[in-house]
Amino acid sequence: MVAVSGSLSVLLDSIVCALGPLACLTSQLPELNGCPKHVLSNTLDNIAYIMPGL
Repeated sequence: MVAVSGSLSVLLDSIVCALGPLACLTSQLPELNGCPKHVLSNTLDNIAYIMPGL
């Protein structure tokens, strides 16, 4: 059970670290720009707070 819990934590951290910057990249394309800039900036700040070492 410990290995499953640890691997799930790593998987979720990896997903957050991958999807946050990808969401910010959508601001570069007008067709995909669905989020205000302050929301994207806040998202990256939160990810940097959760994941030290970024």
